[in-house]
Amino acid sequence: MSSRADLLPEGTHIMVDENGKYLWRGTIEVRENPTMAILIAKTMGVVLGATVAIFIGIGIFCHFSLDDWLMMLAIGGGCILIVIGISVAVTWLYLRSLAGTYSADYVMDETGVLFRPAPREQDLNRDVATGVALLSAMAGNLGVTSASLAAMNSDAVSVFSTVRRVKGIRSHCCIKVSGLLLYNQVYVAPEDYDFVYRFISSRCPKARCVEV
Repeated sequence: MSSRADLLPEGTHIMVDENGKYLWRGTIEVRENPTMAILIAKTMGVVLGATVAIFIGIGIFCHFSLDDWLMMLAIGGGCILIVIGISVAVTWLYLRSLAGTYSADYVMDETGVLFRPAPREQDLNRDVATGVALLSAMAGNLGVTSASLAAMNSDAVSVFSTVRRVKGIRSHCCIKVSGLLLYNQVYVAPEDYDFVYRFISSRCPKARCVEV
């Protein structure tokens, strides 16, 4: 275990447990670091895209006439405006509720890295998901949004052998780890960025690794 600890940089925030796994809590300043806002925006974008796809699919399946398409466009446009409005409100409330910081706990070994929202963030995610579910029921839509935000409450494990892309953003102390079905953001202290980026990128044989 001591040999693993000896590899860590001076002044590190990373610990080594009895099983030789690296443990740390990553915290970002939300107002200075846009990665969390971008992630939420992407989630909302997926919801918006799914809403549009549903309406188009209904039209194609039902062989709509031009008049039907125009009526669907009006109805769909209204629903999309509702989606956008609620999405913006949820994003603003969520970022405001974070009180300036977002934290997550990480566990990393030779096979992968586990992401887990810190306790405060888990409680906040649960509250936001509940609120969105209520709004979804009122609007008759946005079930995917609720599911997506609720999923933020769960552990996420990026297995290095399945990772397809590793993107290091030094200025934000963030390493984005992407697989086919899982997207993970790893936050680190500035003094630990190089160690964690090299550790992850060197253990992802199928990944394209870039740094900006």
